[in-house]
Amino acid sequence: MKVEWPEAKIGASDKLTLVNSIMEFNSMVWKDKKERGISLRDGIEGIEIPKGFADFEKDLKACHGI
Repeated sequence: MKVEWPEAKIGASDKLTLVNSIMEFNSMVWKDKKERGISLRDGIEGIEIPKGFADFEKDLKACHGI
């Protein structure tokens, strides 16, 4: 059976932009915790979740202890 390997669709994607934004947010929270000497497992105060992440707010709060 000979089938061609599927090719990736390259182009602009809102989902990819959202994923990158969430990754940047996570990195910012982890960096802030490190600078404050807080364990990644511990909660942190003073961090606001951006409005664009409303669908993920519950998960981000649980993940970072916000």
